[in-house]
Amino acid sequence: MRKSLSAKKWKLAVILALVLFFSSPYSIGFAHIFGTFGDFLQNYNDSDSILALREELNQTELELENLMPQVADMRQQYQEQSQQFEPMLQFYRTSATDTYIELLMNSEELIDVFAYQRLFQHKLEADVSMLESLYRVYLPLENAVNTTQDYQALLKLVESSLTKREQLQAKLANASDDEIDETLSRLWTQNIGYLLELRSDSKMIEKNPMDFIKQLTPTSPYRIEQDLINEQSKLRYFIRNDHVYAFFSRGEAEVILVGMIGKSNEEFIELDFEAGFINGFHIPYDWLELLKGFNISYRDIHGELNDFYVESTTRSIIVQPIENMME
Repeated sequence: MRKSLSAKKWKLAVILALVLFFSSPYSIGFAHIFGTFGDFLQNYNDSDSILALREELNQTELELENLMPQVADMRQQYQEQSQQFEPMLQFYRTSATDTYIELLMNSEELIDVFAYQRLFQHKLEADVSMLESLYRVYLPLENAVNTTQDYQALLKLVESSLTKREQLQAKLANASDDEIDETLSRLWTQNIGYLLELRSDSKMIEKNPMDFIKQLTPTSPYRIEQDLINEQSKLRYFIRNDHVYAFFSRGEAEVILVGMIGKSNEEFIELDFEAGFINGFHIPYDWLELLKGFNISYRDIHGELNDFYVESTTRSIIVQPIENMME
């Protein structure tokens, strides 16, 4: 029995399904994999799905073209304004602590100590607030560009798989299902094998999970960052709100794996691959069962085991103790 992917109606899942799997020899299981997408997607033909992909790519390119000048202007403003804060930052880097201690030590009255302490605290809070305000203006736009670029890159990988599928379909135009199965099996065996690179990635992440995590404050969520993983991984990962996508190519084969992030045995953060494709054709489930994503121990992140929340978001995986969310 094939496990079901989430039925959330996310655009990328639709395009992956439309472009890669309709009219493939494995399309019988397609509706089950995508849950409520099934009936909807069965009404699409290849020309419609190709058109949908082309239009999505064109739209994404236009969005990037519109965003880039805004980002360039905002980056310039950010750099110019941040220079205004340089004297203040230099003060905090060099003499702030000494000045603070000197004021306290030279105060003759206890009330003066409290007054200086409060004055210094207010000054620090005001300076930090100004820096945060400047950063908050720039950061969303920068994130929007990064997110759109990721989406464009993923769509282009799907397009590449579509091209390979069309080429293979042309060669196997009169082939039986058994002959197609044999061709795909040979394609996998000769180019991908056991996909040991995936195992290597999983072991690397599980062994040192903190190498791939950012946390702003001790009570902030742990964020398993896509970019930190991709800096060291052999596959290329795209972490999005709906699913996690992993891409690998070797020789004549391109593989796209689609997975979900969730809790395993109430102790682990698990990447579970629920569907996969080789050159646009669906990977049989018995192959897919051998492909394991990472399984990170929550203890290795938080130091102790308690109830926690995990969620896949754009470009990162959020992990947070439930107790922190209730504060």
